Amino acid sequence: MNICKNEKNLYIMLTIASKRVFTMDFAEIVASPAFAFLLSFATAISIYILGKKLAPAFSPNKDKIAPYACGEYFPPEKVPMRIIFFQYAVLFLIFDIVSMLVVFSMGLPYWDPVRLNVIHLVFIYILTALLALYILGRRIEYGIYRKIS
Repeated sequence: MNICKNEKNLYIMLTIASKRVFTMDFAEIVASPAFAFLLSFATAISIYILGKKLAPAFSPNKDKIAPYACGEYFPPEKVPMRIIFFQYAVLFLIFDIVSMLVVFSMGLPYWDPVRLNVIHLVFIYILTALLALYILGRRIEYGIYRKIS
């Protein structure tokens, strides 16, 4: 008996929802988020297709597909990679993850928001200070930083 009652309620809800969808006027449809998403998606796809049609055809040759390293030809496996850029990428990734942790933990119900914000801000400040000291030490070690006297 309980199942029939739930099925009847579901049928009534679906009937009301379908009547609501079919009785929407033009202004409600245009102002809906679904319409805005579909319109922006269609615009992006049409711009992509238009760009593909208008762009000149790609004709690969030896010079276009060669790796570039200071104008000299190197085989792809011998192109020098600067490790300092990799370090900055890893540091950016770490700080990006920390900022996402701060953002996603703001709505946790079992933490006091004020205390949580203070803990995260102190952690970020300490992490930033340690990073600044590390970079300063590396610059002094390699002689990049010059003392002003």
